[in-house]
Amino acid sequence: MTTFVLVHGAWHGSWCWERLVPELEARGHRALTVDLPIADPTAGVDEYVQAVAAVLADAGDDAVLVAHSLSGLIAPVVADRHALARVIYLGAMLPVPGDAVLERLGPEGVLATDFMPSLEIGDDGTSTFPVALAGDVFYSDCTPEDREWAAAQLGHQSFTVTLEPCPLTTMPSVASDYIVLSDDATLSPEWCRKVARERLGVEPHELAGGHSPFVAKPAELADLLVALSGG
Repeated sequence: MTTFVLVHGAWHGSWCWERLVPELEARGHRALTVDLPIADPTAGVDEYVQAVAAVLADAGDDAVLVAHSLSGLIAPVVADRHALARVIYLGAMLPVPGDAVLERLGPEGVLATDFMPSLEIGDDGTSTFPVALAGDVFYSDCTPEDREWAAAQLGHQSFTVTLEPCPLTTMPSVASDYIVLSDDATLSPEWCRKVARERLGVEPHELAGGHSPFVAKPAELADLLVALSGG
């Protein structure tokens, strides 16, 4: 039995995994979910890592961390500070040790859709993702009903974690895999393939579809996660 620790991306929460968790359990595995402090303007890398560590305390030393989207920034830091069997990056950002990701978005062509100017910024500096845009960007291959369900649950997102330089000097040596979401409208699939090879030294796996396979195709995603974990 593998224990998967599922870490969500920006504007999301542990709710986004509710269709994947029973699929993993049906295959004989355990799944734990994390809620990152996305709406806290004071929360940076350390606070995000602490949120994951609190869940890892119940997972044992051989957990498989699944990091989606934004949480890919902190997954290497988690792996550097805590025992993990493997990290699986799911359509995820990858940091450069010593650098902040926000300054790389444009120059590196990280985003597949230029949604940043459309974000609504509150007085506390946190951002809200427009519901009308979320369907196309996050849930492009989901049903209209699923788009509505997911978009209605999106939360506020602080940019603090993207402004902080990655505290690592080198990427950790933990076993890693990268899943490229071939039709991703959030992160550029081309960029994802490139950084998987350059920063992790792995050949990426491909999963057809958009940015949120845990909503659109949870059974197919569960099969791939289990296969990559060796289960």
